[in-house]
Amino acid sequence: MHRLLIVFLATGISGFSASFGVEVTCNGMNYFGYDSVSCGSFLTAFADAETSPSGGVSVDVGAAPGYSSSASASFTEDYVLTMTGGSGAAFAEPSMGAYGGAFDNDFRAAGYATVSNSSGYGCYVEGFKITTTNCNDRSLPFVFNTPQTITVSEEAGGSAIGADGVFGYEFSGAWGPEIGGFAFFNAQGQRLDGVSYTLVPGVVPEPGTLPLAGGGIACAALIALRRRRRTHSPA
Repeated sequence: MHRLLIVFLATGISGFSASFGVEVTCNGMNYFGYDSVSCGSFLTAFADAETSPSGGVSVDVGAAPGYSSSASASFTEDYVLTMTGGSGAAFAEPSMGAYGGAFDNDFRAAGYATVSNSSGYGCYVEGFKITTTNCNDRSLPFVFNTPQTITVSEEAGGSAIGADGVFGYEFSGAWGPEIGGFAFFNAQGQRLDGVSYTLVPGVVPEPGTLPLAGGGIACAALIALRRRRRTHSPA
């Protein structure tokens, strides 16, 4: 009964999702990992990929003439975002970054980061040769003291090919507002000072799941009470 009840509670309340992934390839051999992985050597081909909630995602790849390598890193997580220090509706602009570069001028690397809420609002930043973004002072609408769920995704990838006596080297990375933070604005586009926020992994429970969760907790309490009475009842 305890096990069934735990499953009931877990399925009755929406949980947050988080995923990490890194992959590297050196001379045709693939290697996979959770937060960091590397392969090869500087003499032939090498690849490094890393991802973490506190450091974003990044990759570095290099290849001597006649060799090749590639790497990718990704990170996605749901957060509960709540703003305080004001009232009514306002807007948040996420501070994110992305880059992609090369020492061999071949440019086979790029970084990408996005943030979005359940209503479809959000923005992105992309780094490939130069950094471009559509984030602005209207990117994320919010109401003070009202939690909302946002999804942050970051990706980085690159490949290197050594050719014509040139050592190929590519690098890229990205990070989201869990690192860069937010700027806040009113409906007229004026910067708001004194705004605080919290950003914690998770999701805001849907209204329909709250009675279900309450019912599950009440059921658990009732079962515990009945078992206690049976334990203390005279033989």
